[in-house]
Amino acid sequence: MASTSEIIHANPIGTGLDSFRILFTSTCEANSIPITADALGELERQDAQGLASNLLSTLQLHPVSRRLPSKTGYGMLHKDLVTLNTAINSQNLPLDHIKPLLSAVLEHTPDNDIWYQVHNVVAKASLPATPPPRTPIHPSVSRLKEDSKQMQTPVKTNSGSIVNSNEYTKNLDQVIKDELGVMYANTPGFHERFFGCMAHLKYKEVFNKCKDKALFSEGDGWAGWPQVPEEEKVIPWFRGITEELIKLVQELNPTAILNQQPVGHPTKPLRSNTQAKRKLDVGFVKNPNIQGAEYHWSRILVPGELKKNAESDIPSDAQVGLGKYVREVMSSQPTRRFVLSFTLCGSAMRVWEFDRVGAIGSEQFDINQDAGAELFVLTVLGFLYMNREQLGFDPTFREEERKSFIEIQKNGNTERLNIEGLIMHSYCIVGRATTCWKACTESNRTVVIKDSWQYTERPDEGELLQEVTEKGVVNMARYYHHETVRICGEVDQVQENIRRGLNIAVAEPVGGVSEVCSPSPSASGTSKQQQGKKRTSSEANAAESASKRGRLNPPSNAQSKAGSKARSGASLKSRDTPPANRVHRRLVIDDYGVPISEARSPSALLAALDACIAGHQSLHENGILHRDISINNILINENDNERPAFLIDLDLAIRESRVEGSVAQGRTGTKAFMAIGVLRGEPHSFRHDLESFFWVLFWICIHYDGPRKGTVVERFEKWNYQDMEDLAGLKRYIIGHKKDFARTMDTYCQPYFESVAPWLEKLRKVVFPGGVEYQSDNERLYSQMRDVLQKGSKALANSAEEIQVP
Repeated sequence: MASTSEIIHANPIGTGLDSFRILFTSTCEANSIPITADALGELERQDAQGLASNLLSTLQLHPVSRRLPSKTGYGMLHKDLVTLNTAINSQNLPLDHIKPLLSAVLEHTPDNDIWYQVHNVVAKASLPATPPPRTPIHPSVSRLKEDSKQMQTPVKTNSGSIVNSNEYTKNLDQVIKDELGVMYANTPGFHERFFGCMAHLKYKEVFNKCKDKALFSEGDGWAGWPQVPEEEKVIPWFRGITEELIKLVQELNPTAILNQQPVGHPTKPLRSNTQAKRKLDVGFVKNPNIQGAEYHWSRILVPGELKKNAESDIPSDAQVGLGKYVREVMSSQPTRRFVLSFTLCGSAMRVWEFDRVGAIGSEQFDINQDAGAELFVLTVLGFLYMNREQLGFDPTFREEERKSFIEIQKNGNTERLNIEGLIMHSYCIVGRATTCWKACTESNRTVVIKDSWQYTERPDEGELLQEVTEKGVVNMARYYHHETVRICGEVDQVQENIRRGLNIAVAEPVGGVSEVCSPSPSASGTSKQQQGKKRTSSEANAAESASKRGRLNPPSNAQSKAGSKARSGASLKSRDTPPANRVHRRLVIDDYGVPISEARSPSALLAALDACIAGHQSLHENGILHRDISINNILINENDNERPAFLIDLDLAIRESRVEGSVAQGRTGTKAFMAIGVLRGEPHSFRHDLESFFWVLFWICIHYDGPRKGTVVERFEKWNYQDMEDLAGLKRYIIGHKKDFARTMDTYCQPYFESVAPWLEKLRKVVFPGGVEYQSDNERLYSQMRDVLQKGSKALANSAEEIQVP
């Protein structure tokens, strides 16, 4: 084991403290104080405290702090520095204790001396010793430890949290892999669940006619199948065989309604709602021959991915490519509950179902073998003849005279809400997939419909918003109605409604580790009796029949190795724990607004932030912590003088007085707006939400040159894909020193918001005193931030240079 001197020598400080020295020097010069350690006693407490905290934070980030052992007990020196920082910010540590360390830093003494002084500060502070963790003697002890973490925000980002990005493939691929996590192949009963509704098409008779007409022959497979199944050869074959199947169905069942047709666009990108430029190998669309119609992902109903070799089926090579297609489909079709899709790797076919929990797949079948060919016929006929509900669209959205509407049950009466337009839709596959529409009641009252897919163990946002409205919380969206969506009389949830209870415990996990399991049986509503229950006869029969289908058998060596590797990386705990589940919830809000980035003027932007911070404080005073402050959750309505700005989205909110642990498995957050402490794993506090308001304003100034004029800035686009800890460091660098922050704003601030930059600097000094974030709660931060925003808004409104967009 290396000695202390060896560790310090191997990890030099170098220029690591230069930024702090510059900050200390400029602070002393601004106050006409000599640049010595004694300045801590002459500066105002807030400035001195900020400088001390900045120094400790800088040392805390240095690798040596994670390699030297703690002087107080179990753990490393890094833990001691965190505790010291908290003591400094809560004024529980005299600043005189820091002076010897500060002198060593200012005098550029050798690294050994600096780290020696760090240990001295720890010793003087008499930090409590921390014993090593021990195994609890009773499960309740473990539960108590979890309860102490209830304020922690479980962070999990998905592709829907990406903002102001070009969504290049090199960046998006890993995000989608992480989002999908474990996918489940070889799911017993898959075709029975999703294609059982196609029995009326007499697919077995259709397949027999294929044999009679020599379209298929045992031993040789399908006529015309290319010897080398390259994309450009498979697509025309696929179209041709599909046309033949349609003719055969019409002979056997003339009343069958053809709803879709095949299409292939492997060389031409389709128009999209996202920033990505993506081509589609093959798929199924409605009305493919509309005169002059340009293909858009909103028209793709079933996407398909083609690969030349069967080896591409596992691991998730084809699946991730397919996942990118599915994301485009779901992003362009806001009422889509799930998407059916397929891969064709050589002659190996597999059908996939993607929903808000993840993806499950059928068994692999060889379309050129007899049993697999019959399954191929059923699959293609399903894609051709399924109606919108069978393809995954929400049937509660209906049309009359080409106008969309939904109906709700309010106060015992049926009420129609007419859809006037889409407000926002989250571009993701797995997650809450929040979607909002502007709507109008029959009495011409404007409301907002919000649909989202929540973990079943999460509290219902509608109930919380109803309580907030009744309590009179200011500048928070007001409650109108909420319900759990029901499809055909059943609660719309992934496991029981969409998947009809398909058992992934006996499926084959493919891909990386994912949050695929519910945290506890009780959380998912599954009893112990149900967990231990044997498979039903239908499940057993489905599993038994797997080997009888045209599966590629035996697999190649490449397939065997790939499958083994995929299985080793998958989450095995899913076999013992109930799968994750999400339920479809609907909330109707009695306020309408647009994102704050559409503010008509810089002064209106600052005024809106001020109003929403007041709303956040009102929530906090009523014992509720928001936990998801972002650019889309701060709305403005400049036509309403009474409520020109308000907060929305209590999906992730919690009661601050709650004592039970949060069992929700993860949250989808927007990293660009997350507080530094949240990125680094700190328990979530109101101060973190207040810091997020700062990052929202910063982001708008960098990315918007006026209302609805967003742009991509390459340096900050990377924030969408950055590691959490690394992003925390980048943010800390930007706000750590006035000169660095000014240089960032001078370089990147959009011309429209140049007048806001000085007020953003004032806000930085309030939110990050001494260039570092608060380590403990400070209720005064509310009034301090609002004071800056109010003064800024007033000054800009009175300025002759104020830009007002109509």
